[in-house]
Amino acid sequence: MASGPAVTRASLSRMSCATAIPITHANTSWDTNAASANTHHWNNNHRPERVGPALHSSLEKLGLDYVDLYLMHTPFAFQPGDDQDPRDAEGRVVYDDGVTLEQTWQRWRPSSTPA
Repeated sequence: MASGPAVTRASLSRMSCATAIPITHANTSWDTNAASANTHHWNNNHRPERVGPALHSSLEKLGLDYVDLYLMHTPFAFQPGDDQDPRDAEGRVVYDDGVTLEQTWQRWRPSSTPA
């Protein structure tokens, strides 16, 4: 059995989604060369006009044409913009009350995703 450095939650959080993680286990028939890629739709991109560009930005950063899993980070919207964690002067998160989860979801549907 091959061995390598231990993969911990902390080490995974420092890795890019595009990084392949070698997995070996003596009692499995896993394909250790297979990998899947996933990414998250961040809270500041819930506005319908930001959904497509956010996905395409993630794909470009990862150097991929597609991901196997695209997750909504959380089901509530932050203030739209480039700041992923917008805060007010008192340090409270600035939410976006101008968009619904349904509006975001409608843009996620494959038929509405730009090519």
